[in-house]
Formats: sequence, structure tokens, C-alpha cells
Amino acid sequence: MKKGLVFFLVLAIAVFSLFGCSKNKDNGEGDIISADSNNDQTGKEVEKENNDTSSDKVKYIDFAVYLKHKDLPYIFGERFEIKSDDPILKEKTIEEIALEKLFTYNKESFVSPVPKNTKVLELEKKDGTVYLDLSKEFVDNMPKEEDLIRMAIDSIVNTITFFPENEKVVFKVGGESIKEINGVSLEKEFVFSSEFIPEK
Repeated sequence: MKKGLVFFLVLAIAVFSLFGCSKNKDNGEGDIISADSNNDQTGKEVEKENNDTSSDKVKYIDFAVYLKHKDLPYIFGERFEIKSDDPILKEKTIEEIALEKLFTYNKESFVSPVPKNTKVLELEKKDGTVYLDLSKEFVDNMPKEEDLIRMAIDSIVNTITFFPENEKVVFKVGGESIKEINGVSLEKEFVFSSEFIPEK
């Protein structure tokens, strides 16, 4: 009888232990699946939020405009930025936008060295060279002083070559190549110039 009671107790403990493990295992698996499921959802939500924030994050394009100081014979680079999704970029290149800013700038101590009413007629980029066609005002309204002519040319060239993909600039006026403006030759490819940029 004693043996039978011990056997019965051992059997009862084994059955309860097995039932308990089975329950814990089921609950455990349920918890793991639930946790994984929640983690997946949370991960997707975070990823979506991250994607949303990155797509909503505004990006800007930097450009520089080289302006003449009103009282000094130097040009200085002034930085600007434009939103990368600005509708104007569908109509004009970033170079055209920068040049328009250069041509019309007149604030505080800085002015545009480019002759008044100069406009971009066409701008074409090919293999690192920018072919720039300007309106006749670029020649007609140009001052006679050689330094001011070279300063106007440099301000345009430096504004365009601020962008790393643009290495050289070739000028045309009214669709035609011109040899010179008041003794300053335009028959060459122009590169970035620091002639009128003051040393730091």
C-alpha cells in the first residue's frame, strides 16, 4: 500500500508537472508570437515614420553669387540656398537662377558688377563646359574700364563654376561669338578666377 501511494504521488506530480510545462510552453509561444508580431508592427511603424520624416525633410541646394563691394575693387562670394523642390527648378537650371540673382543684386555694401539689364538668353552644359549666351546689354552697358570688365566676367564665371561639374565658361552675346569688349578678349574658355578676390 505504501508503494502504491508513493507510485500514485509520483504519477500525480509527473502529470501536474507535464500539464504545467505544457501550459507554460503554450503561453510562452503565444507571448513570443505576440511579441514578434508587435515588434514587426512597431518596426514597420518606425520605419514608416522614419521614411515619412526623411521624405518630409526639406533639402536645399546651395549656390554662390560673386558680388562687387561698393567701395572696394573686390568681388566676394555670397551664399544662397533654394529648396530642392522649388517649382522654379522645373523651368530654369540652378545656374540660371544663380545668374539672375547676380544680375539683379543690389543691397547694402554689395552690387552686381554685371552691366544693367543683362539677361541669360541660353545656357547649355556639355562635358564640364558651360556655353552662356547673354543679351546685348552685356556689351552695350559695359563700362570702359578694363578692371570693371574683367570683374564682371569673373563674377559670372565664378558664379557658374561654383558648381563642381562646371569647369569652364564660354561666352556668346546675342547668339554670336564676340572677340572682345573694350579691349578685353572673350575668345577663350574662362575658369574660376581669384584675381579680384581679396586674400584672407
